[in-house]
Amino acid sequence: MYGLDPAVSVAFLVGRRVEQVCVGEFQSQLKFDDDVVISVEGGLTLDGHRYDEPRSSATALVLLIGVRVMGVKNPGTGDLELTMANGAALVVHDSKREYESYSVTWKGGTLIV
Repeated sequence: MYGLDPAVSVAFLVGRRVEQVCVGEFQSQLKFDDDVVISVEGGLTLDGHRYDEPRSSATALVLLIGVRVMGVKNPGTGDLELTMANGAALVVHDSKREYESYSVTWKGGTLIV
């Protein structure tokens, strides 16, 4: 919807551990320690597999529970790329230009993309 400004640092995600995965009809949420939440209304890719509906990603996302973020990139495309401690690669896509694709909430604020 708004895109992710290439100048925005998302380094605060490094070291965060996935504590909970929530899946609803229209949204998936990754809840991390330190009150960080990534809410996904658009598409995501996990280890090369693309998921455009929250329910289709549920089984894959559950495998991230207990896993820490080791690296994060804001490549300037609107997407958010996370590398996990178990080797998983998660890309949250800016896939809905007319609507919110995802948001990241932490103690310092909220990014809406």
